[in-house]
Amino acid sequence: MLIKTSILRTSRDFGGGITRPAVIETDSPLYKGYKSVMIFAWSQKSVDFKDEVFTLTFMPNIESLR
Repeated sequence: MLIKTSILRTSRDFGGGITRPAVIETDSPLYKGYKSVMIFAWSQKSVDFKDEVFTLTFMPNIESLR
């Protein structure tokens, strides 16, 4: 079942070789007509994470990434 859809819009060069979407829209088929919009004005340095960071078992350790 589809819960959320993200649309990446307006790619932007944030400097330092970082090019990312500057506008991200998220909508839900469960709530018709509602959407969330995230607008990024700047970005800090790029950080590489290990694949294990994106698993449920890593969730209790998420504070260690700060």
